[in-house]
Amino acid sequence: MFPFRKSTDKRSVFKADLKKAIREGDTAGLTLLLEGMGDLPKPLLLQALNNTLANRQIGLVTLLLKHGANPNALDTTLRDIVYQRDFQLFKLFIDHGADFEAQTAKAPRDNNYSRWYQANLQALNKELECEHLREEIEALKKELTEIKAKPNTPESPPKSDPVKEIPLKLAR
Repeated sequence: MFPFRKSTDKRSVFKADLKKAIREGDTAGLTLLLEGMGDLPKPLLLQALNNTLANRQIGLVTLLLKHGANPNALDTTLRDIVYQRDFQLFKLFIDHGADFEAQTAKAPRDNNYSRWYQANLQALNKELECEHLREEIEALKKELTEIKAKPNTPESPPKSDPVKEIPLKLAR
């Protein structure tokens, strides 16, 4: 093989294109790459996920998680999310199956660190709970608005009032 010749190996070309899409923050290009490649090697996905997290490219992180990147394989990243109390990433990783509770067992044994980690994790979980409640409230508001917007027409014709019919029957 000639050293000046570009590689025609499909995987090498894919890796180069993947790195370029991540470096440039190219969501459309990454989408095409991920959908065109099919099953991707797990180490490659994890490396790409780590790079996008380092550059704080949330759109690319979302794409990689949707295409099978395992959020639980990144121990230090999960701890960093809790450390920074990054709710956006926390919610995204939870939605894709991240187990932040398991990180407690893997965290350093320093009691101060453990207490701090638990406190941050509880705060993020409370925020997630509030987010779900806000979503429920918005859904209920929308439903109420739709109900108010409907005209007040009965769905079935009104039935005759039996009380008004009684005097007519007696009069006969």
